[in-house]
Amino acid sequence: MSNWGHVTGPIRVEWLEDSRHRDMKILEDVFYVDPRGRSWRALKGDVINGVSSGWFWSRLFPRYHGRPRTASAFHDVYCGEKMRASTEVHRMFYECLRCKGVWAVKAWIMWAVVRVFGPRF
Repeated sequence: MSNWGHVTGPIRVEWLEDSRHRDMKILEDVFYVDPRGRSWRALKGDVINGVSSGWFWSRLFPRYHGRPRTASAFHDVYCGEKMRASTEVHRMFYECLRCKGVWAVKAWIMWAVVRVFGPRF
């Protein structure tokens, strides 16, 4: 386990035919255990759509590619469910980005954008 936690496996998804053509269904349960040992889950059947904060976000950080993909899946699940405070969910997003090897500065920028422009609950 790294200083940033660990993920139990890759995020596997299936594209859904929807009006926006960006929704995906998770095909297998996956868990992220954060640095404090708290478990976060993305379960089979959960629907996600990647980091979807508009034009700026998609140009700066493509939502379906590379290392941010896993963190964005967990973030989507928890933003949809609103079962934990948004500040906790955004912090998990940053830590999962770091866990997956996203550089510190890029992870911080992504966290800051989500923290400022993302949902609050």
